[in-house]
Amino acid sequence: MKPVLFVCFVASLVALYSAAQNPLMQRGISVQLAPTTNAEAMPEADNPNAWIVTITADGGLYFGTDPVTSEGLYYKMKPRSRKRPKDLFIKADARAPYASVQRALAGVHAFYDSVILLTAQPEAAAQGGIVPPHGIEVGITAPGAQLQPRVQLQAAPDGAPTLTVNHEPVSWDALPQTLANLLQDRQDKIVPVEVTGAVPFGQIVHVADLSHSVGARIVLPAPTL
Repeated sequence: MKPVLFVCFVASLVALYSAAQNPLMQRGISVQLAPTTNAEAMPEADNPNAWIVTITADGGLYFGTDPVTSEGLYYKMKPRSRKRPKDLFIKADARAPYASVQRALAGVHAFYDSVILLTAQPEAAAQGGIVPPHGIEVGITAPGAQLQPRVQLQAAPDGAPTLTVNHEPVSWDALPQTLANLLQDRQDKIVPVEVTGAVPFGQIVHVADLSHSVGARIVLPAPTL
């Protein structure tokens, strides 16, 4: 094979490998998405007109590629709210502080009662090919809403937060069945999530993923601007 052709061939392989490891998505700020196994395909996130809010590992907040504050996010969206898309996508780094994601939710809650958390699909990427965006829908509510059952996450010194349901300790493996038992007679399978301390956002995504596996949707409180 001629040197120039060989170089082109290798470049094509690198591009294909990169596509397999990273989901298609409109260009924006790069983050490390939390992995999930129960997320659904969200091809709309590839739409050039999709609204994507990004939170980086250090808590930086962006609307598209524009850096904003939570108030700035609200004022970016307000003039376009009449023509806003049906879904808003949250592209948050798994290592981002949950408090930073909450600030983003505060900025969007005036326009959306739910958002799509974009997630990574490592198993699909390992099989090769192009991986479309995937995500899980979660609700947004005002702080203090009294709904049951409630999942609580509390930061722990070793980095792994403690997990309880209605203040009763539960293992991560037992969480789906615990929620399924508590929600079996409910049509609205809604699960509020409370967080105490500095918990990385990837842990909240993990709760959303496990809840989604039994047909439940988590709800996150949005602080007031």
